[in-house]
Amino acid sequence: MKYIGVFLILILVGCVSSPPYPKAKINGKYEILGAKIYSPNELGWYLIQHSQNSITFGTIPTSTDSVIANINLFWVGEFDKDNDFLESIIAERYKNNDKERWFNRVVENNFITFKENSCFSYKTVAEDHQSKSKSRKSFQYYNTIGNICRHPANKNTAIQVEVSYRADSKEIPIAIKAIAERFINNLELLGDEIG
Repeated sequence: MKYIGVFLILILVGCVSSPPYPKAKINGKYEILGAKIYSPNELGWYLIQHSQNSITFGTIPTSTDSVIANINLFWVGEFDKDNDFLESIIAERYKNNDKERWFNRVVENNFITFKENSCFSYKTVAEDHQSKSKSRKSFQYYNTIGNICRHPANKNTAIQVEVSYRADSKEIPIAIKAIAERFINNLELLGDEIG
């Protein structure tokens, strides 16, 4: 009888603590306007948001760590040259509109060609002084790894593919780096007009 009581408590705790999101398919194909991506290839990922312009996957956060993987389309404007287009995005990203919350530690941008598209890859490390996790530290580290590309069929539009990791530790675990590399490399830009 004692074991049945413990079992029922575990079931109830599991029901209460399960996230309100559907589980993501393992390495499943998802599409937005002008792009498709494959969800992370590991167990424990959830589909947090899926619209025409973005997809967000996440893991169940621990008390201090969380991982998010997403793609996002956004309008930039008219630029003749790819470099001018990308430099305008970099300039916007350098602006910090919430200096009380964010302190940038590392910002690396590198111009690349990704699957025949003009892009820049980036790595950032910031201090988040208003993290909502249960960390006992005065701030958490927020790491991002990603690419931003000019969409080949929609020259006024950019697509961002990113994995972010929030934790008390400044370093990203090797397993998270591997997930980020696979997720980013799985992005496929389609020749469809976004309209």
